[in-house]
Amino acid sequence: MQRLTGLQRIFNPLKYQTHRTIVVIGIASGALALAVGNDFIEAFWSGIAAGLAWAIARELHPDSEMAGLAAGVIAGAFQALVGGVGLGVCYLLIVFLRIIVRTTGKAPTTIDLVLNVVVVAFVSNTLPGFLASLGVALALFLSPALPNPSPQQHRIWSFAYAGMALVGLVFSPPPEAPDPSGATWLLFSVSMLASVGLLQATRPRSVGDIDGEPLNGARLRLGRIELVALLIVLTVTTLGAGVIPAAPAFAAVLATGVVGVRDLVSS
Repeated sequence: MQRLTGLQRIFNPLKYQTHRTIVVIGIASGALALAVGNDFIEAFWSGIAAGLAWAIARELHPDSEMAGLAAGVIAGAFQALVGGVGLGVCYLLIVFLRIIVRTTGKAPTTIDLVLNVVVVAFVSNTLPGFLASLGVALALFLSPALPNPSPQQHRIWSFAYAGMALVGLVFSPPPEAPDPSGATWLLFSVSMLASVGLLQATRPRSVGDIDGEPLNGARLRLGRIELVALLIVLTVTTLGAGVIPAAPAFAAVLATGVVGVRDLVSS
């Protein structure tokens, strides 16, 4: 039976200890949100933020489970104490990484492309969402030229994604952007410092979730570089406000970058 999606990765807390741990971290993040006076909805989003950061970190450093868990702790605490994490923005950043890095082992299917272009239309009413959408479009455009290439028609889809992102930005009323706080700038600064640990060449040991084939180091390094560049552009163009909805991605860069620096020093 052919799988309908090429982007979905396995998540089974009953089988994998790491998956159970991130669930516990999510619950703890929600408890922290309640402890500092937030309501149950904010507590729920704190748990979701932890999960999003974990997922992004697993794309950036598939060989390090600890980096993923650390990213979850950072993002869950950020959402509990600061708030404002954007589910749509972070979801598109995960899609962007999975297309470039190919951690699932397979290129996006037609179902993936159709469903995610709809997500782009809804998320692009903010500048961070628009930039995340352009990131997905760029990933689709570049993937046919990378090792283990995607189908060439993905380049046609990349223009559809970029066009839909522009429509969403122009015709949807944007919500009010939050003002960046000291915690926001701290997260940006330390994550960018740590990002140097992601830039060196790497040979991942992990394999694709679907096909079991070893991951490609060139794809992984390109995905890391492009995500860091995208986060810098997002921060500059929004005068810091974009760090807040993309906080799980910054947390993931911080955690995986520290692991990368450690690996670089030890080698």
